[in-house]
Amino acid sequence: MEVPASVAAVVDREFGSDVTAVTRLSGGCKDTYRVDLRARTVVVAFPRATWYERAFALEPALMRLVRTETSLPVPRVLASDVTGETMRPYHVTEYVDAPDLHGRFAASPREAQATLLEAAGRALATLHQEVEFASSGPLRAVDGEVRVEPHASWPAFLAALVEEWVAELDERRFSDLRGTFTTALTPDAFLDVDPNPVCLHFDYAPGNLLARGTELVGVVDWGFAVAGHAEYDLFQFEKNFLLGQVEDRRVRDELRPHVTAGYRERRSLEAGWERRRAFYRVAYKLASMRSFHRWAGDEPAQADALATRLRDELETDLERLRAYE
Repeated sequence: MEVPASVAAVVDREFGSDVTAVTRLSGGCKDTYRVDLRARTVVVAFPRATWYERAFALEPALMRLVRTETSLPVPRVLASDVTGETMRPYHVTEYVDAPDLHGRFAASPREAQATLLEAAGRALATLHQEVEFASSGPLRAVDGEVRVEPHASWPAFLAALVEEWVAELDERRFSDLRGTFTTALTPDAFLDVDPNPVCLHFDYAPGNLLARGTELVGVVDWGFAVAGHAEYDLFQFEKNFLLGQVEDRRVRDELRPHVTAGYRERRSLEAGWERRRAFYRVAYKLASMRSFHRWAGDEPAQADALATRLRDELETDLERLRAYE
């Protein structure tokens, strides 16, 4: 068994224990390892790229906050050093012996899918109900505490995100759509909400939810979290599970009520939700196009097909949005 040097250094520093086994886990923006020690099993994670280090530093601070303030099943942070001053930034969490829902959700029986959606909705509503902030904006870790970089309002913060995302659109694939997005996504004119900002996971997807059967036992990957309007998280939850995991439109329509059913048990939706949902569909498409190079894969034919699908979906999303004008 070959133990990566970075893992060995963290284990020696934090536990002074022998490593009995190491397994590389899928980690998205992180290099993540399941590490078996003599007395326990832990997960050791490192930022994979420099651009992710600030988000990586947020994770342990926010996970500790969410564990303290809510009943969400968030893995316990056992150790962290995100400064990078003496060694590679890292954090260590307890290992949750349960698989994530990526792929599993789509393969589950319909009744189990409905139960999982309602459980995930309740968990998301709990997060929004119990972790609030004074303003909308990016979340950052400052001396181990979670802080907001404040914006004047949620629409102002979303407008800043849209401007950033439009500027980062791939020059070859999507640059011709910059004017389309700039015209369509005008939050100050469209979003008539002034919510109390809450913690948005901002990547509430099957791959970040751990489950045993239909019981939700872990919510992971908190690096993209922001403070903002709760409904955007709810919208992402719907899109990530239904459009991302279920190909049959009839099945998506059948399951869609279960997305909000669990959520509504703990938190009500504001008037105008469907209109804002149409707006968020376009914003989400922009976010997907902006990060296309990170998730589309290296196979040119597959990437071309995905880009075409995104463009077709955008046209449909724009039509939905125009219906509210």
